[in-house]
Amino acid sequence: MNERNISRRSVWSAAAALAIASLLIAAPASAELQWVSCQVESTGVGKEAVRGIRLSHVAANPLFVSKWYRARDDAAEDMLALAVWAMSTGTRVSVQLDPFAADWSPIEKFYIEP
Repeated sequence: MNERNISRRSVWSAAAALAIASLLIAAPASAELQWVSCQVESTGVGKEAVRGIRLSHVAANPLFVSKWYRARDDAAEDMLALAVWAMSTGTRVSVQLDPFAADWSPIEKFYIEP
């Protein structure tokens, strides 16, 4: 192998390592549930009776904006009713969820803020 091939391989290896490292640093590795204050943007029932609630985190630096979550099956009716009420009155809600999860991840707990 000549020096030029080794140099190219080294550059590609370094670039791949850097790309992987940047993904690990940039993507939160948290599957932890957090309590966040949110505004309900919309809500409804979708495909296969999935009850969705679109939320925006209310903070100076929001963790998410206009993101769809799904109500847990065992509490979906109550969460949807609270979401409709909060949306119609402009009241904020406190929800326990994983703010870094993909769209349609579950809302664990849902409360109206005072």
